[in-house]
Amino acid sequence: MGISYDIDCISNSHVVVDTSVATIGDHPIPSLLPVLNVIWPQGSGPLMQATAENVECWRMSGAMTNLVFRCDFKGHRNSTGALPTCSAPGSAPKHIDSVIVRIEGLPSFDRAMELKCFKTAARVGIGARLLVKFANGRVEECFKEHRAMEPADMTEPVASSEIAATLANFHTLMVRRLP
Repeated sequence: MGISYDIDCISNSHVVVDTSVATIGDHPIPSLLPVLNVIWPQGSGPLMQATAENVECWRMSGAMTNLVFRCDFKGHRNSTGALPTCSAPGSAPKHIDSVIVRIEGLPSFDRAMELKCFKTAARVGIGARLLVKFANGRVEECFKEHRAMEPADMTEPVASSEIAATLANFHTLMVRRLP
């Protein structure tokens, strides 16, 4: 196994992602590279720079006001084969080869409270971890091994029961942690 390069799971960046239709459109990578290079660093460091050639991004559906993209690092790792790892306190390090980039849309609700809830869910182990907070959005951990449920999935008795139990647990944990 190669050398592991740890990154702080919650870092801040002053990067602003350009959300103009001409830039995001069908080719989002040039607009997303500045924030992706916080995760996959630039320059002569131990990792290859994220580029349009070694990162694949596509828009995801389902967000109400945000632009949401999944981005996968497809390039060569470095000479040791390593990727950066997220080493949040209290959890095992994870290699970062896929992320979710969420660009904030219209301010239709309290973004500060949304971020607080997001961080709280991650802290209690029921949500994705925040990797980078940037000026107009965030980069989140990607759960590649999971898929979104379809409406038909939710009508299955076992799935419905698990959904109810998970939501009850979510609300209990969140109420205890939020003001």
